[in-house]
Amino acid sequence: MKQSKYCTKISESCGSSYEGEVINGKKHGVGILITEDGETYAGYWENNVKKGFGRYTFSNGDIYVGTFSQDKANGHGKMEF
Repeated sequence: MKQSKYCTKISESCGSSYEGEVINGKKHGVGILITEDGETYAGYWENNVKKGFGRYTFSNGDIYVGTFSQDKANGHGKMEF
């Protein structure tokens, strides 16, 4: 079965927005998520979860740059306060 991969912009019901690669309706590949409270994640996605290298900017301005697994910071990374 061929998977359809494309780039799109999605506005989610919770007030967040996503712009990036999508496969079969799920965030998959490189994309940027902006949450309703102004937090951002720019990086890799796999089946709608953060996985691989990314940059997360918290609403207070703190930044985590590093690897993610199962939607959480995991492995090597750097926190900037």
